[in-house]
Amino acid sequence: LLISDWQDWTGWPEMDVIVSNPPYIASAEISRLDADVRLYDPLSALDGGPDGLYAYRSILNLAAHHMKPGAWLIFEIGYNQKKSVKSLMSHNGFVDISSACDLGGRDRVVFGRRST
Repeated sequence: LLISDWQDWTGWPEMDVIVSNPPYIASAEISRLDADVRLYDPLSALDGGPDGLYAYRSILNLAAHHMKPGAWLIFEIGYNQKKSVKSLMSHNGFVDISSACDLGGRDRVVFGRRST
């Protein structure tokens, strides 16, 4: 188990499974978050850029070039990002892409396997 910043990490080819909870809140939505979230978490843990997808694009670009073929990449997602993240994964050569809901029935996870 390793906790790391994806931008500086070099261990991509060594992992069989990578789980990521990237910042995924669209910048304009941050001010509308509950104070318990907005005032507790650092901005860098929340702000996913204008559309909330900046980190996914960055991680998937790195994964597509460095991740071990056949390894799994699992993302936590925002409630409205399932379709976009699945599309980004497919565009970056991932296969067996699927999703799962949280206990409240909301889309929460997208995962896929790097093609071999």
